[in-house]
Amino acid sequence: ASSGSMPHLSFLSSLSSTTKDDLTRALLSALGPGAREDNLDATRYLLKKAMPGWSQKTGDKDNVLIVAARHNRQSSLRELITACGPKLLLERNAFGHTALHEAVMGGHNECAEMLLEIIKKESGWEDTQRS
Repeated sequence: ASSGSMPHLSFLSSLSSTTKDDLTRALLSALGPGAREDNLDATRYLLKKAMPGWSQKTGDKDNVLIVAARHNRQSSLRELITACGPKLLLERNAFGHTALHEAVMGGHNECAEMLLEIIKKESGWEDTQRS
């Protein structure tokens, strides 16, 4: 039961002209370490306002999927992949890490499994080549 705005994102209304980069920065913030939990409502709100297109990245070139995976925001990550498509899955940050790398390094097994399943599905890869 939302009134159309997210209280913790109220600063957006004070911007004279909210750009997609402003909204993407807000999404990166909502997914990051300052967020206490995976806030799917904030993700959906910002997706609706900012789509189409995501250009903003952190200083380390993290896209929204990398940030979500690093901080184990599984519900938001699934929503982002659905909205943005799988192309961001293979983007690497300044350290060469993808969202899958970040999930694995953080010990976020369920998140990593979800990402791996999506990557396998999107690439057409099947585990039939085992010896």
